[in-house]
Amino acid sequence: MLLDPRAYRLDDLLRRPLRAESWGEAWLPLTLLANGEPLLPEAGFWRPSHQSLFGRDTLSELQVTQDSLVAHDGTRVVTLLLRNPSAEAIWLELATSGGVRGTHRCLPPLDDLLFQLPEGAFVQRTFTLSEHRDTETAFKQATRWYFEKSPAAIVAQQLDDWQKQNTFLFECSDPWLTRLVAHSQVARWQGMALELPPLGTTPRQCFPNNDFDAFPEPLFAWDELVVDVLVGARVTGETLHIVPDNFLNLSSFCLQGFHGSTIAWDDPEHPDDAFGDGDKGLTVYVGRTRAYNQPTLALCTVSLASTTSGISRLQ
Repeated sequence: MLLDPRAYRLDDLLRRPLRAESWGEAWLPLTLLANGEPLLPEAGFWRPSHQSLFGRDTLSELQVTQDSLVAHDGTRVVTLLLRNPSAEAIWLELATSGGVRGTHRCLPPLDDLLFQLPEGAFVQRTFTLSEHRDTETAFKQATRWYFEKSPAAIVAQQLDDWQKQNTFLFECSDPWLTRLVAHSQVARWQGMALELPPLGTTPRQCFPNNDFDAFPEPLFAWDELVVDVLVGARVTGETLHIVPDNFLNLSSFCLQGFHGSTIAWDDPEHPDDAFGDGDKGLTVYVGRTRAYNQPTLALCTVSLASTTSGISRLQ
């Protein structure tokens, strides 16, 4: 196992800075007053599972974290965690501007929007909205997420569990391609169908204004292209066939988790050991066993049933 799964969580790979001028979301404009003074978010992060904003009031020392997300059932959720680390109580006022429309919504009662936060205390305020056509279903969805203690943590865990069961790990010498593959996998998690990129498209071209943190537009099936073309991996029975096409001229790439195998290319002409395994050329692992190595990106087959037989190079 060349790639440590802990370093390849989609939430970590794709986390990028997020700026916002106010709390809430488009469906839920929020204002927050601390001791009568407006408090705005200062920084934030976007992740596939949820987005977070952070703010701190210099006078009252109030600390605010907002998590917002769209759950897999379509429910929109915003949670605010407010913490008072000071030795004095803070008067807080939350207000929504404009109507919050939806089949069903759950908002904190008025006395939970205007209140005093004691010293050393923290509270959470949750807002949910379901737009499901069936009113009973909408009620259940909005209510369910309203009473969850940590909606963001639940959705983040759902993404982690899905990734472990449905995706492979990928790393290569082109960070733009590595990021595109992760974006493609998130699209699968969201239920999107993707098309292969047009012939001649380079990974960097997919990022608006060459911004590494921008969302690719349009998003193509780069995950599928990596498996089917770059690595050229397929399985028939218990045999792994590799027909690589290094069309991007990468000095290294690693596909881990394809039918229990790891397929790594580390160009012998490149001085660095890309994956720290001491191997150059094309290396195949079956499970944790090093099953095969060859110096070039030539066609080969590897038996997945045995690591000691059934290995050959195709001419």
